[in-house]
Amino acid sequence: MHFCPQCGATLVPEARFCVECGARLTPAGAAQARFTPAFVLVIAGLAIAGLAAAALVLRNLPARERALSEVAASGDGGGSGMPADHPAIKIPQSAIDFINDLERRAQAKPNDRALWDQLGDVTSRAAIFDPAYYQRALAAYGHVLKLDPDNPAALRGVGNVNYDLHHYDEAIAAYEHYLKQKPGDPDVLTDLGTMYLSSGNPDQAILQYRQALLADPKFFQAHYNLGVAYGEENQAAQARASFERALELAPDDRARADVKQALASLGSPGGAPASAAVEPAAATFHEAVEQMIRALPIAGNKVTAVQWPAQNHARVMMQDFPMDSMPPFARTSFLANLRSAVMAAMKKYQVSGPVTVDLVDAASGRTMESQTFNYAQPGGGAPSAASAGTGAAPGGDFQGAVAEMMRALPIAGRKVQALRWSAPTRATVLMDNFPMASMPPFVRERFLVHVKQGLESAKRAHHVSTPVELDIADAASGAVMESVTQ
Repeated sequence: MHFCPQCGATLVPEARFCVECGARLTPAGAAQARFTPAFVLVIAGLAIAGLAAAALVLRNLPARERALSEVAASGDGGGSGMPADHPAIKIPQSAIDFINDLERRAQAKPNDRALWDQLGDVTSRAAIFDPAYYQRALAAYGHVLKLDPDNPAALRGVGNVNYDLHHYDEAIAAYEHYLKQKPGDPDVLTDLGTMYLSSGNPDQAILQYRQALLADPKFFQAHYNLGVAYGEENQAAQARASFERALELAPDDRARADVKQALASLGSPGGAPASAAVEPAAATFHEAVEQMIRALPIAGNKVTAVQWPAQNHARVMMQDFPMDSMPPFARTSFLANLRSAVMAAMKKYQVSGPVTVDLVDAASGRTMESQTFNYAQPGGGAPSAASAGTGAAPGGDFQGAVAEMMRALPIAGRKVQALRWSAPTRATVLMDNFPMASMPPFVRERFLVHVKQGLESAKRAHHVSTPVELDIADAASGAVMESVTQ
């Protein structure tokens, strides 16, 4: 594993520039970390009474990016780094006392969510300089989530801490849960994309960055990171187009210099001009849906046309895309991506739905799958999607409804391989690569709450009065990881 010599972030394998700060990379420069003198000034903020307020203002960026943004704001122009043997930066005692006092006050008020969230903010900020604070930050945010499992601020805090710790799966889980509460947040979509990119999934990263840009077409960081993701996919024309758009939107000289370095790393443009890769921003809901569907990993290049027989009804014509023979986990992942793409367009253009998307085999005209989406406006609950054409729609059989519920769960849904029913109300849910034993307690607890709530909803909808039992099992070994009865 290598780290950026400028900001210390973990590098994507074979990357030519840093996803976090944009620094151009060389083999010799990837092994040691350095900090500019201005970076030292960041710690000074920990010694003042306004620490908590500053943390709240800056919480929209992961910790390392928060620090870097402050360094940029401090006006360092020297570019000189500290010597390798420079003493470690220490948190001032006054800041340590402030944090400890805040923790004592929080302990005395266990139901004060705002105070515990503030403690999470402050300790996550301190963790930039002393990693021991990361666990204290996670504990504080975890306390908030025990009181309010859907608390957006705490979910984002957990995502940011795990982002900094390079715990990709945990960060992805927290960000996706957050986005269920606040869909379309371009900052969190961009952070989620970066976690996918860092975990070796540039196609998923591209999808998240494009959704961020649908929400905010002038978001510099999403354009820049999209260029990085396209570069990792060896799509040089698209990478160049994204970087050139980022250059137009760069907020300052430093950002412009970073983008120019990234462009230089691509080499001289060849073949078609970069402008050919620039896709015009969608002007209508229909255009946005089509753009997002064509950007889907794997499936996007199979789309031959998107037809609209009605205002809220799309027929997506697919060439050589046999859904019936797709492995269950691949099918689930594809449908989850489709849902995310359509919901992003619905939010952008304030389309509440229902919106139906038929996936049609272009050669035969047969509808392989139909998905119907409803977007709840702010304050109206979370977005929802119901599937049709596979026997899982509301109003179908109870077992189909349970299967749909499991496959729609955040994070876990895409890991569902199959449901096997040994009795009308007893099933084994086979999960791919879903190690429940190593899940953080609050994540495990929230997953089980979602399962129980989903079971209760399915029971009410289908008038099932007897207890329902689900065994959550590892698909590879068959071992039951958890049993749920509702």
